[in-house]
Amino acid sequence: MDYTHWLLIFSTWLIIFSFAPASSSEDRTGELIVEICRKTPDYGFCIDVFDQHPHAQTSPLGLTQIALDELKENSTNTRTFIQKKEAAEKNKEIRYLYAICNSDYGAVKKNLENAWKEFLSSRYKVMLTFLSKSERPVNHCQNIFCGNIGIGLKKRTRQVKLLISIAISAGNLTDLI
Repeated sequence: MDYTHWLLIFSTWLIIFSFAPASSSEDRTGELIVEICRKTPDYGFCIDVFDQHPHAQTSPLGLTQIALDELKENSTNTRTFIQKKEAAEKNKEIRYLYAICNSDYGAVKKNLENAWKEFLSSRYKVMLTFLSKSERPVNHCQNIFCGNIGIGLKKRTRQVKLLISIAISAGNLTDLI
């Protein structure tokens, strides 16, 4: 056979494989993400979180790691936001409320550090306990403003709460490993 014939055969196979359906591992990943997100209060937000990481490890552990990473980043940014609002606030009483929220998010930070340690040590049930403990200070911060939560803080607090629920939902799948 000549060169042109082999090139034609190779091109044909290349075209066939380029239209092949998604692999079973991609299907399994999609199933895991759907399973995680159905257990959270905001399915669309959850899907968006995982869609931001199309090339990440997609096992239950990989998805848990994505959720933990997103939660850490978001809660850290929220605490920084609170600290800036506290420093800029002129009203003494409102500044005090921001100080309480700053303390609450300090507790969240500590719980997340502990959750990460447990995740890295493969102690997933303990990790889930620390994640669950993070919910209370976030709720407290939101509640002390009695619905008059500072501009930008309500959305941030909601996202942190959703990310906690995503991390817990993903972390619960680690029992399947």
